Amino acid sequence: MARAKVRWVEGLQFVGSPPSNHAITLDGSEKGGGADSAIHPGELLIWWSVPGDANADSLVNGSDIVFLINYLFGGGAEPCVMEAADPNGDCKVDSADVVYLLNYLFRGGSPPEPGCAH
Repeated sequence: MARAKVRWVEGLQFVGSPPSNHAITLDGSEKGGGADSAIHPGELLIWWSVPGDANADSLVNGSDIVFLINYLFGGGAEPCVMEAADPNGDCKVDSADVVYLLNYLFRGGSPPEPGCAH
């Protein structure tokens, strides 16, 4: 997961544009597609995520499967970016996402899609 501080100039114009396939969410209004943001006075922190990267280490591998299983069934930490933990793109994080990653990593299944879970 990449992080970037963005300095606002006017409205939604800012210095340093994120890639066009990412989103900026302000007051529930989404611009683009694929990132979460947290707003604090004077700064905007944007997390760019990799679809399927549930544990936010910028890789999609078996550790994401373990992370999701711990989150779903073992009381583990919540994913930093829920969209990244929704590789099948069905807008929820559940056991189907674990199966999706298993199929992708070990059976040649379709690659993770940008998720829409919040």
